[in-house]
Amino acid sequence: MSAFLDENGELITASKKNPFPVDSGTSKADDGVILPLESLAKSFGYTGDNLTTITVSHNGETYVKTLTYTGDKLTATSVWVKQ
Repeated sequence: MSAFLDENGELITASKKNPFPVDSGTSKADDGVILPLESLAKSFGYTGDNLTTITVSHNGETYVKTLTYTGDKLTATSVWVKQ
């Protein structure tokens, strides 16, 4: 299981048994598109036990957020990147 503080200082944990709580509301992607994350279906990619990608589709485009680990600790998350 991984844990970190989000941009609001709230503790977030992620594991296969407790899927990653993705940003609520909206988020701006790398191409400037505003993603309405609350209403989008999400798929989760794992490497071993670590959640490593979150994928959404919006208006026919696919966006991916990548999670980076150092050892077993989550150390960074990317912006939403258009594929």
